[in-house]
Amino acid sequence: MTEPDPPVRSGDDQGPPEPTIEGLSLSAIEADLDALMAAKMTELDDMLAGLEDLVVRLEGEITELERPDDDTSTP
Repeated sequence: MTEPDPPVRSGDDQGPPEPTIEGLSLSAIEADLDALMAAKMTELDDMLAGLEDLVVRLEGEITELERPDDDTSTP
């Protein structure tokens, strides 16, 4: 007969136990924060792209307004 493996005690070859806050593990909280930050960065990137488009459009409109009209003749 073979002897059963000894039970694995908490902390043996598994590193220190992970801290928890009201049932949430620190790694789960970090993963949630990373996901939230990634989502916010994507949102900010989209906003920046929209602002860049707006600047290009406004620059074009300003350029059009600054051009002298060819139809007007000066006396």
